[in-house]
Amino acid sequence: RSIAECNKAAGSRDCVVKISLKDNCGVLAISAERNASFLIQGQDQVLATSTAMAQCRATGAGDCAIRQNVCSSS
Repeated sequence: RSIAECNKAAGSRDCVVKISLKDNCGVLAISAERNASFLIQGQDQVLATSTAMAQCRATGAGDCAIRQNVCSSS
């Protein structure tokens, strides 16, 4: 379903699933300054969050921010 919705929204057919959040957490950090996103998956929400921010900051970006932080148990 997520691929179908992405393709519809993007008007294309090249969307792919990057991570699954079943029994996991997913964190998305972004930097508009670097036009970059960092998607981290893991069972520890705090560790995934700090890893996403560290990867973003490693680019030298000064505007890193967490855009999404979601955990799922099913």
